[in-house]
Amino acid sequence: MQRGRVVGSVWATRRVEVLEGVRLALVRRRGPDGRLLDKEEVAIEVVEAGIGAEVLLADGREASLAMPEGKSFAPVDLAVVGVLDRQDWEED
Repeated sequence: MQRGRVVGSVWATRRVEVLEGVRLALVRRRGPDGRLLDKEEVAIEVVEAGIGAEVLLADGREASLAMPEGKSFAPVDLAVVGVLDRQDWEED
């Protein structure tokens, strides 16, 4: 998993049937230094994260496993799977 931020919403009125009713979010991943990368990506959004939320992202096959209950395998490669409430770490 990776960290990122929801930076917007995406609307697609025409999509494959399995994605009907699934929210889409515009996200930016965080790099190894913790800074947001410049690249924006579209992800399925299954945890109701709002714009500006710090989130956990799953990519690749794992993202397709995050589809809501009752939805089958879908052609997705990025999913918002958690909202970060707090981050603590220890400096070396």
